[in-house]
Amino acid sequence: MAKGLLGTPESAWAAAGTYDAAHAANNTIITRANMSRMSTSLD
Repeated sequence: MAKGLLGTPESAWAAAGTYDAAHAANNTIITRANMSRMSTSLD
């Protein structure tokens, strides 16, 4: 695994970072939506 990472170009690292940030934001939105859905169903 490490050998493959050493040969990764900078642009690929930047793309991976952008993807990770978007994925984390998406997970946060989904989590909030699920929480609000749970709280309304409990009422």
